Amino acid sequence: TEEMQDFDKDIQDDSGKTSLHIACKYGRHEIVKRLLELNCKVKIKDNGGNLPLHIAAKHGFYKVIAPLVEAEANLDDVNNNHKTALHLAAESGHSEFCSELLKHGVDVNSETEDEMCPMHLAVINGHTEVVNVLIDQKGDIDAGNKHNQTPLHFAVTNSNVELTNILVNAGANPSVQDARNETVLHLAAENGLSEITEILLLAHSNHNLMDQKGKTPLDVAARGNYVNIVDMIIKAERYYYWRTAMHVNNQSVVIASLSFKPDNSGSTQHLRSLLYRLASKYLKSIEWKQLAFYWGFTDKQLLAIEEQYTGSKSYKEHGHRMLLIWLHGCQISGQNPIKGLYEGLVGIQKTELAE
Repeated sequence: TEEMQDFDKDIQDDSGKTSLHIACKYGRHEIVKRLLELNCKVKIKDNGGNLPLHIAAKHGFYKVIAPLVEAEANLDDVNNNHKTALHLAAESGHSEFCSELLKHGVDVNSETEDEMCPMHLAVINGHTEVVNVLIDQKGDIDAGNKHNQTPLHFAVTNSNVELTNILVNAGANPSVQDARNETVLHLAAENGLSEITEILLLAHSNHNLMDQKGKTPLDVAARGNYVNIVDMIIKAERYYYWRTAMHVNNQSVVIASLSFKPDNSGSTQHLRSLLYRLASKYLKSIEWKQLAFYWGFTDKQLLAIEEQYTGSKSYKEHGHRMLLIWLHGCQISGQNPIKGLYEGLVGIQKTELAE
């Protein structure tokens, strides 16, 4: 001990690290305590601007936090990349380290120069446990970086269904537009992410917002030929229009099994077979559109359906898809589909077929 007191305890190696940095890197908390008792400085930074605390955060050794705090380490100090210890721990997936730091009152929403919060970094790297810790500690789930990208934008960009669910269930706004005016629904549609699209539509993501090119998520899905997503968005548009038209404002009035995914249930198999025969054998190329307009489909919705082109008989598939979307609306609103189909066919002067 006397020898240790005689030499320069804060000497730095070529990377600027002291013995305290090294002890923190390997989680040797007993050695950290002893070095601090010998008055090793906690505020010396290495060549990357990292304090011993930053080094510990990168490697997740949370037991060194307490002695460093006692030695008056600055828990919110930043390195050369403008990252705090919480940024580094969140980025590396060390949930216990994050929890311990937050107990000591660090800023859960501290930002880098690119305005990235710890929540952004945890989501980008897929660290579910860290995200849950940050949410529990009131981390801003809608924080935007310099491009106004929220954590939810990154969850969707990374096709992470679990984190998308977690953020949405925690109340993340699914209609925030980034610097390119893209919502997360635009991103899901652009990348053909059906499961994430379902989550976002059920969370009331605004499907009418346009990106900087003037495209809605429906336009984007149609352009990418993502047929299932096109149909899901149209189902959602019609569902939310129905809710508004019927003044169904009570959020408790929601179908328990509401889904916008393709229906493969046995309970509707007979009806779906009937609609397939109708579209493939009986409806002419113009008649499926007449029926669609009778049921309140919009021009834009029909154009999105028609974007899928497989040849001169494409109208049969278009009509079939439209009928299945219509059937979804009947189920949601509690209408009798047989009665509705009869009335629709009579309405477009196809009485004989209706009979």
